[in-house]
Amino acid sequence: RVARGGATVRPAAAGAGGLDEMQRALPRDGVSFGLARVEMGSGAFSVAKLLFLTAVGEEASALVRARTSALKGQVRQQLGVEVHAEVALEATADCTVDVVLGRVASLFVNERGVQAGGVAALKAAYVEMLRKASGPAGRLTAADLGGRITAQAALAHVRNPIGPFNWALFRPHKARLDLVNAGSLSLREMRDWLAPDQTLFGLLRMGFGAGQFRRTKFVAIWWTGPDASALQRGLAQGMQGACLARVEPFSVRVTATSLEDMTLGAVISRVRGAAVIDGAGHDSARASAGDPFSETSFQAALDEEMRANADFFGDAGDAAEGAAADVSGRTAAEVAADVRGGRYNWAIFNTGSG
Repeated sequence: RVARGGATVRPAAAGAGGLDEMQRALPRDGVSFGLARVEMGSGAFSVAKLLFLTAVGEEASALVRARTSALKGQVRQQLGVEVHAEVALEATADCTVDVVLGRVASLFVNERGVQAGGVAALKAAYVEMLRKASGPAGRLTAADLGGRITAQAALAHVRNPIGPFNWALFRPHKARLDLVNAGSLSLREMRDWLAPDQTLFGLLRMGFGAGQFRRTKFVAIWWTGPDASALQRGLAQGMQGACLARVEPFSVRVTATSLEDMTLGAVISRVRGAAVIDGAGHDSARASAGDPFSETSFQAALDEEMRANADFFGDAGDAAEGAAADVSGRTAAEVAADVRGGRYNWAIFNTGSG
């Protein structure tokens, strides 16, 4: 029950796709409160922690910031769950794995599974949590299909403007394509395969818009993990030109050394910049519809791909990245309990006058 003049907390969105998915649901013109669930350790020693987030939208007015921030205590009380750490995000763009886990890793340094590895161990556990969360709603990757998908076949599927795979990663090799994996859930899924101790390269297909308004951009990825050895880096660097030539043509090349370089917002920004340079960023047919390279238009294209390839994967075509749950009609406490219990790993809450 909310006291007169207090705040009524309502769930706005929730999902199981992690912090990147949460970031896309955060409004830019307000202040939002959220819960994020992280796990550390494994098996019987797995421990879940709840983070309470305050995210300030880049376009939020000073008045909105002051009024909303003052309600933090009431919000936490109405959520009714124990939180283990608080994180204040000064911009929605800060809602990333690197930023959020980087800020809380020191608080959990004594937890089993984090002691030796610090931030890297916490990130690895988080990636594993997301992989499990995709569960039945996810889709098979090339690795799951065994030897049915060759490296050349995976690349051909990515090259198809609406083919079943939209990313593929390879190990550097002097003479051939050496497939690591390929999948259909775009950048979020691809990021899971960017091992910190490896050097990899690949091709990512990104669609924007659906139907006759669809644009397709190909992004070459060159990944050097932060834990890759100097020898490994040197050998791979010597093969970089030949490796990238095998995935040509592409519109954009992204050289990444951390997962922060591979967020959806960061990669879309690179695509948008390249499109403006080559003259494809603005045209009269689409200019009136706003930014043709927005995350919304990306999601529309990905949804279309999922439906188009339902038969290939034997599902209903509804497992697309970034599908937030409909939590309308539920209470804030109910949704918070679902985050604590693992049904969701993030949720956003809004406030209104009581």
